Parts: sequence; structure tokens; C-alpha cells
Amino acid sequence: MIVKLNVFNSVAKIILFGFVFILSSCASISPQPTPTDVVPTGIPPTNTPSITATPHPRLDEVTEQVIDLTVFGETESHDYLLYLPENYAEQENWPLIIYLHGAGSRGDDISMVNRESFINSLGTLVDLPAIVVAPQTPTGQYWDTRIPILEAFLTAVIQQYPIDTNRIYLTGFSMGGFGSWAWGLENPDLFAAIAPMAGGYFTASVPNNICDLKDKPIWAFASSADTVVAGSKTTVLTDALEACGSEVVKLTLYDDASHGEAGAWPYYNASGLSIPSPK
Repeated sequence: MIVKLNVFNSVAKIILFGFVFILSSCASISPQPTPTDVVPTGIPPTNTPSITATPHPRLDEVTEQVIDLTVFGETESHDYLLYLPENYAEQENWPLIIYLHGAGSRGDDISMVNRESFINSLGTLVDLPAIVVAPQTPTGQYWDTRIPILEAFLTAVIQQYPIDTNRIYLTGFSMGGFGSWAWGLENPDLFAAIAPMAGGYFTASVPNNICDLKDKPIWAFASSADTVVAGSKTTVLTDALEACGSEVVKLTLYDDASHGEAGAWPYYNASGLSIPSPK
């Protein structure tokens, strides 16, 4: 399914792309896998990752946190951003949104990730009904080579916070959009839905296992006017999924969005940010 939008069209301007609504809506198209207690990696019990929260997480705003991960026998500390809903204590299980940043936010300064549109806006939202985490990758590295680290990170987050493992959503912008496709293809059963923005796949050709995602609800966003990451990087993947017989893949292709706008417009409308709760 392809949705083409031109923001100068008055009808399109009033469309609300609520982010949690987007993900939960596409996830509800088909039954989701039963939650499992199996951790998403092969990390031995003696190497179970641990989290140290510094400072103490505050509600309804983004805070910087530290996580210690042991992967393949080596332990490293990683910074990440965390958002907890305002009514966090009132619910035993929360959906989780994992956000993967773009190439410009790589490094060892986690505040750079906070500049990206979705994360930067979290502190202004009212009752966003999800926990959000945003890890950071070092300078010069790409998400597709960091999947073992990402899965160790996810294991630790599930252990630390009351996550509904049947509602884990993956999204990302630009390099993070590429990472969303790569991680989804590597381990599709982890996610209830995936929403890549202005991304694609890390190779020039369609991955051989693309049909592994044919039953996974996906809503991809791209722009035909993007001069940084061509919209065709996304459409070739959504076309391939449709060729696999997928009935749960959706593409929103903007006519005139810049690269950055293709990562912001999915959850903005003409009057500003709008993320309604799913109904």
C-alpha cells in the first residue's frame, strides 16, 4: 500500500501521524507473536547485561542513562536516552519504542541524539503511552554491525523496565532507518511492528531474506525529493515485500520532503507535534 503526500495539499496538512498510533495501528493488522521469556541473544547467564541509571529517571521527559553491556566476553559502558510516561507507576506493562539515530548523531556525546526530531520532542508531549529508549553508536560505525550490541541492550532494558514484550516497536531515521530494516531482518520475531524513516538496506540489492518480513507490520516513510537517501532505497524494499505477498506493509512517500523532513513529518502536522493515544 502506497500513500503519496504533498504537504502543500490542504488535506494532507491536517492528517495526524501519531507515532505510537502509527506503530500500534499497523501492528494490529495481524495477530502478534506470543511473548517469550527467552532473551533475544545467546549471551550466557554469567554475562547478563546490567543497567545503572544515572541520574534517576524522571517522568514525562528524556533523561540520559548509562548501561553496562557484556557481549562476547567484553564489558563496555554505553550511554542512552530514556523516556518514561508520566503515569509510569500506574501500569505493569508498557509498550517499548526503540529509536535508532542517524549518522550525524554518532559519537560519545549522547546529547547529540537528543537533537533528532522525535527524541527532542518527547519532553513536550502529553501522556505518550510508551517507554522510549535511544542508544548511540560510536563515530564511524553503523547499526547493521552493532546488532549483537543492540540485542544485549534490549535484553537489559527488558530486565530493568516493565516492558510488554509483545509490544516492542522499532523505528529510526536515516542511518537508523537502515538499522531498522537490518535489525528487523536479523530478528523479526522481536518486534510487533517496524517504522523506518528515510532509510533503506545497507547493500545495493534487496536482501535475500526480505520475505522473512512479509508478515511483519511495517510502515515505511520516504521522500521522492530526498537528495541524501533516495526514496527508491525504501520503495525497492516495500515493493519486494509486496512481491512476497505481504499485506501488512505500508509506504508513505512524500513528494517534496527534504531528508530531515522525511524523518519528522511522520509525527508532525501543520500545527506542530501531535501524537494521539491509540484507540
